[in-house]
Amino acid sequence: MKPLTIQSKVFLVTLLPLALTAALLSGFFIWGKIRDIDADLDEKGQSVANLLSPASEYGVLAGNQTTLAKLINAAARDPDVTAIYITGARGRILAYTGPGEPGEIERVFSAGDARYKSFVAPIFYTSLKVDDYESDPLPPADTDPAPDLIGHVRVIVSRAQALQAQREVLSNGLLIAAIALLLTGYFAVLISRSVTAPISRLTAVVDTIRTGRLHKRVTVDAGGEVGRLQQGINAMAASLEAARERERERANDELFVEKVKAQTALQSLGEGVITTDAAGLITYLNPAAERLTGWTLASALQQPLREVFTVISSKTGARIDYPIHDCVHNGNTIHHDFLLTLLREDEQEFIIQDTATPIRDHRDEIIGMVLVFHDFSKLHRMSERLAYQAAHDDLTGLLNRREFEAQLANALLEVADSEHALCYIDLDQFKIVNDTCGHQAGDELLRQITAQISKQIRKHDVFARLGGDEFGIILKDCPPQVAEKLANNIKDAVGALRFNWEQHSFEIGASIGLVPISDAHATTNDLLMTADSACYVAKDNGRNRVHVYQPTDADILRHSGDLQWLQTLNRCLENDRFVLYSQLIEPVSSARPASRHYEILIRIQDPDKGLVPPELFIPAAERYQLMPAVDKWVLAHTLQTLKNADLRNAPGAAGFSINLSAQSLTDPSFLDYATTQFAASGLDPALFTFEITETAAIANLNRAVEVIHALKGLGCGFALDDFGSGLSSFKYLSNLPVDYIKIDGYFVRDIANSPVSRSIVESMAHIGRVMGLKTIAECVEDSRILEEAKRCGIDFVQGYGIETPRPLQELVTHFGRTGTV
Repeated sequence: MKPLTIQSKVFLVTLLPLALTAALLSGFFIWGKIRDIDADLDEKGQSVANLLSPASEYGVLAGNQTTLAKLINAAARDPDVTAIYITGARGRILAYTGPGEPGEIERVFSAGDARYKSFVAPIFYTSLKVDDYESDPLPPADTDPAPDLIGHVRVIVSRAQALQAQREVLSNGLLIAAIALLLTGYFAVLISRSVTAPISRLTAVVDTIRTGRLHKRVTVDAGGEVGRLQQGINAMAASLEAARERERERANDELFVEKVKAQTALQSLGEGVITTDAAGLITYLNPAAERLTGWTLASALQQPLREVFTVISSKTGARIDYPIHDCVHNGNTIHHDFLLTLLREDEQEFIIQDTATPIRDHRDEIIGMVLVFHDFSKLHRMSERLAYQAAHDDLTGLLNRREFEAQLANALLEVADSEHALCYIDLDQFKIVNDTCGHQAGDELLRQITAQISKQIRKHDVFARLGGDEFGIILKDCPPQVAEKLANNIKDAVGALRFNWEQHSFEIGASIGLVPISDAHATTNDLLMTADSACYVAKDNGRNRVHVYQPTDADILRHSGDLQWLQTLNRCLENDRFVLYSQLIEPVSSARPASRHYEILIRIQDPDKGLVPPELFIPAAERYQLMPAVDKWVLAHTLQTLKNADLRNAPGAAGFSINLSAQSLTDPSFLDYATTQFAASGLDPALFTFEITETAAIANLNRAVEVIHALKGLGCGFALDDFGSGLSSFKYLSNLPVDYIKIDGYFVRDIANSPVSRSIVESMAHIGRVMGLKTIAECVEDSRILEEAKRCGIDFVQGYGIETPRPLQELVTHFGRTGTV
């Protein structure tokens, strides 16, 4: 009943009782009439038998069959009587009328045919008492003898007409019942409609209101509860309509406020913002976009994007048709991985980074695009200047040592296909010029010698100042005989120079070590050390000469001293003759407060030479692949020292930095060793930060990323050391998951005196903040550098102006006395 409407329910409630009553009454009367027809037939058949019974007494007694036949034929004229026969006392048929033989009708009736009924009446012999001749008194009444049974009358009647009458009664009754039901249904419909019409109209109005058309009202045309319900629905709809109007007004107010906020934000953004419709026609420019494109909002409206936003690749210079179709039609966000150059009609150019995103309406259909682009020109120029300065010597304009080593590494990779040679040049008598005339004269001499040597080499050769009065040249595609000739030409050109300064005149010579670049040298350090040794041999042999390296050159082995350092390093590893030092890394940023760090440093305690700094033995350790063993020694002894001092509970202890070499990055056993050491120490790996240089990370980038992720998984942090020493710092920084960047001391030392150095350091600090990295300034030697570092936004400082390195044991002893680090 639940899915039925009210009208259907009222109709059923009205119709069902009436229909049930009519059906019962019709059934009762039809059944009664049918029974009456059967009763009349039974009464007729029995009456005929009863009437024939006494009339047949004489014929039976007399055996007069003719009389009996007339009697039953007269009775058989009734259409319902099928057959009549009279039998004697012994069952012999005396008279018969009917179809066929008497036996046939008897057999039909005996078979149980329902079309016939049989009625029997007995025939008795009745005698009259005559008392004329007898004088005996009559016996009492209850002594009369029973009449004698002399036969039977059997009447068989047909039910055909009765059945036909019953069928007529049934059909007529059903017809009358159907007519009654139809009339009842008709009146039930009228009643249900009259009762439910107001409710139906009310339901229709409610359905309309439910769709949101709150203006619809119902006509109040009913009384009682329905009338009150109609009034209530109208009042509710009016209240909802008023509430919706108030909500619409409030939403419009909020939308207006948000629109004002959005417009204000867009007006104040430093990034350019351009919006288009789905066809790529411009619908909005913010002030920054107007400034960068040279178009005003009024002139740019409904212009195609390509007319206003003209860009080329900053790398190749190729024109780029901005992929607006991919954004608007495919729903993709556009972001170019390379820098673009935005061209203006007045020939101004801006280096930009861009992002374009589809604009969707409330149905999630794309109706346009928003393009956001940032002016990267200043930072790009600064990056280029920084890259140039990081790769070149300020005094001579030549490549510096770092860039030269990178070029030398490339040359090592080409030894299978090309012949290259390395010239290592050390000026003779240069110190005399500096001591006699000062550093200004020495700088001028270096510039003049640079010009002299540049005239002797070819355009594709790589020329660099390696430091002080040392120069390096990679002679590209140069056979040994040609290389030796070029080296002698360089020596002669330097020797021919007469340097005059004020009243002084100087003759300068050059000692040159010449080494063929071959696969016999495993690394650039190996190659440079060999060339440096060959140069020293040239000096020892009388200066101002060229010494060509030979693999069996005993002089070079004697001057290199690396074998001695190899033995020393092995003894230090075996006998624990290394000493651990620490230097404070002080937090200075108030905006990003942090706790102290200490960098772990290594020294050799030599009985004869005293404390040996790392710059004297680390190159030898790197050449002979001992750095993994040295790094493991530092890690193990640092953890053991801190574990013994229980620095885990020091309130001020934030962490310790440990240097990790390039060789350890590629050592497959280092990760397992570090994991085992941390587990054995019980110290939290989060207390430790590993420092890797940019050259080590970039030379083994994939391995470096793998090792960093593995150690960070333990909880360790990572710092990129010597950041800014090359363009690669910026190129690879986003690929290295580090936590700190240590700015190269080359830039930090001059931030108090050089606006360029200060601007570079400040830019690096800004890059660190943008990337969520903390910055550490190295080589902070005095208070002026410290204050400038703070102003640049540096997070940590380190250097002799903060703290001189001290033994790690002294630090933990201090902790034992004070309870703080």
